[in-house]
Amino acid sequence: MENMTQAFLDLIYEKATAKMPEVVLLEAKHCLIDVLGCMLGGSSLFASRAVRYLDMLPACEGATVIGTGRKAAPFDAALWNGVFGHAFDIDDGHRFSAVHTGASIIPAVLAAAELVNAPISLLLQGIAAGYETTIRIGKSMQPSHRNRGFHTSATLSTLGAAIGAATVFGCSREEFHNIFCAACSNVGGILELQENVSDMKPYNLGRAACAGLQSAYFGRSGFTGPVDPLCGKFGFLKAYADELKPEAILAEPDSWAVTGVYHKLHASCRHTHAAIDAVLSLRDNIPAEDIASVTVRMYKQGIKGHDHTEIAGTVAGKMSIPYCIGLSWVLGKCGIPDFNEENRVNREIMRICESTAVEEDPALTALVPGKRAAIVEAVCKDGNTVSARVDFPLGEPENPMPEALLVQKFRGLAGLSGKSDADMDAILALVTSCEGDTRTLCEKLF
Repeated sequence: MENMTQAFLDLIYEKATAKMPEVVLLEAKHCLIDVLGCMLGGSSLFASRAVRYLDMLPACEGATVIGTGRKAAPFDAALWNGVFGHAFDIDDGHRFSAVHTGASIIPAVLAAAELVNAPISLLLQGIAAGYETTIRIGKSMQPSHRNRGFHTSATLSTLGAAIGAATVFGCSREEFHNIFCAACSNVGGILELQENVSDMKPYNLGRAACAGLQSAYFGRSGFTGPVDPLCGKFGFLKAYADELKPEAILAEPDSWAVTGVYHKLHASCRHTHAAIDAVLSLRDNIPAEDIASVTVRMYKQGIKGHDHTEIAGTVAGKMSIPYCIGLSWVLGKCGIPDFNEENRVNREIMRICESTAVEEDPALTALVPGKRAAIVEAVCKDGNTVSARVDFPLGEPENPMPEALLVQKFRGLAGLSGKSDADMDAILALVTSCEGDTRTLCEKLF
């Protein structure tokens, strides 16, 4: 009788080698455009640290470190491109698996594709296969895996990064198995890295990209992995979660997980977005100065680690629902430039932040993960109360971000790295046409 790993990898291998339906190909393009923008924008924030890191290593010409004008060993390129991709916390994700997918998977697949100069069509195939791997396993382990303190975007995306790279390398079915085994033992990442004044959260995603690519190489080197790394006696699922839904791994075999990804407009944790969108629907009629207090009622899983009103720095602000409420009510937006020191000490923003309470609504908790909803109730200084509910924040598959807005987001982020309009046009044309090769694309990202 075949084991879970064999059945799962048979499904993944079939998708990695099959022609993608047009709707899947389109979403893979959207994910690539979105994350390339995030990586270019993030390079403007951390490029100097990347160069400092690379200068401590022997010079190596391998893969492009986006936005730096440097090339590096492929593992280091994947590491830093992953860090860049999550620098502003505006990269894509998936609510059922609770994972930021692209910022870990795409840097590994991109480095692999650049090394072999894969056609962009194969790069996109690798992205879709990587997302499939991570999301299916994530759906089987959540919320238990995250509740144990693991940063799921680091742990689970390592698996997808490895399989995405394996797809680009054109690995055999046997190599897929050995690569996956290596990846199962190569995961890591704790949620504590996002706490307090730490700015190391993006490292978790960069490390996953690096580890996934490393697993792809190691699995091709001749080592043979265990028979069932997922469900064996000491397998991955048992080691990393207390409550499991293994049936989710093989459910709906004909569906493609990448079509369930969300794209972010606000530069903050996804758990803040339903509340932000609710505020944005209210603020035109209720100005910030009229607000006395705010209550956000939402699902239990989104409260812990996101209800603080002491904002020690930018990362703490991005993770705080009350701060995002203050920011969005005063400014009408929560974009990348809005998370700054000036706003962190803004009296009106902080007044609303400190007057905001976040509470569980059991009815909303019961809807997770089908919906991650929020209800914002504001008491005005005149005693009147207003409220708004959002079930699906902008960017969810049920409330998709228009392609024009996704392209606008890409241009805004890419512009932070100094890319010209001509370079942006060339990058978009390469991806959307699905023609050309990865090295040509990387030349525009350099």
